[in-house]
Amino acid sequence: MKLIVDARTEVSKVVWPGRGETTQMTVVVLIMILILALVFWGLDSLLSFLSKFILS
Repeated sequence: MKLIVDARTEVSKVVWPGRGETTQMTVVVLIMILILALVFWGLDSLLSFLSKFILS
């Protein structure tokens, strides 16, 4: 029983992000995913080109 009371006490202390902050962080994450996808695509293309150049 003490565990449940303690858990409720801790959950009541949590400061939940607002709608604006959640939207902003979602946009930041999506932009970072796009940037990293482009970097990895470019790196993959470069390494593929180099391996074909060396092996051919």
